[in-house]
Amino acid sequence: MRIRVILLPALVALGLGGQARADGAADLAEALNRLRVQAASCRSGQMPGAPPLAWSAPLSRSAAALAAKGGEGDLNATLNQSGYRARKSMLLRLSGISDTNALANYAGSNFCEPLHSADFTEIGIYQQGSGPGARSLILLARPHGLPAGDARAEAGAAERVLALVNQARATPRNCGNRHFEAAPPVAGNDRLASAAQAHASEMARTLSFSHAGRDGKGVDARATRAGYAWKSVGENIAAGQATPEEVTAGWIASPGHCANLMSPAFTAMGVAYALNPASPMGIYWTQVFAAPR
Repeated sequence: MRIRVILLPALVALGLGGQARADGAADLAEALNRLRVQAASCRSGQMPGAPPLAWSAPLSRSAAALAAKGGEGDLNATLNQSGYRARKSMLLRLSGISDTNALANYAGSNFCEPLHSADFTEIGIYQQGSGPGARSLILLARPHGLPAGDARAEAGAAERVLALVNQARATPRNCGNRHFEAAPPVAGNDRLASAAQAHASEMARTLSFSHAGRDGKGVDARATRAGYAWKSVGENIAAGQATPEEVTAGWIASPGHCANLMSPAFTAMGVAYALNPASPMGIYWTQVFAAPR
């Protein structure tokens, strides 16, 4: 899920944030935003106008870094190196055009859908050359928006996931080819939350994504280590989802994770996340289900 462009001045008429730039990129950003805020007939159908894109210096640095590589290279890695955590991004390459209005019209015609997509909120532009040798690299992106790493935010996320899980358990559903009837709600448990936090933190620290810890042990050992005497235990993990809603929806959509979430064998749950903004995923989640002996 990636896409990318613009350098934005502070234009009151368009409600644009960011700083003005004393080069053609500022004019191009303004021209693109003037197209963006208007409804358009794209190849996929009619697109409504979208809020203007805000200028992002890290996106501009990323565009310049890609230009130095001939417009090629790993986009996500380049964004990370520029300090930008993208939830979604797209790179637009335009060459042989240097006139601002011509560039905007070409982009509006050939990249109509991404230009009008509300999925993108920021833009960065790098331009070089003129005439036939002109190149413009436009990056469109939405920042990841990772949650806060403080205890209050973590507790709020855990409460929200618990509520969403119990909401899901209250309705019969299919998890892949397995059918589950509605199940009683699970209760939040601090010891299971401690086991979940330990594993989420380890994954974030070691940039790993596995049910096995660095010691080779699984969720059964972690739950026991946290002081929970269990007769049944299971675990869901995830990475990259910024909100409780997103991570829970992802688990429900995955048959194996959904089966854990819907299982009537479980009566308790603990969930936690850990952040590592410098990592490829940014955030790592662990959810532990269990029933006591």
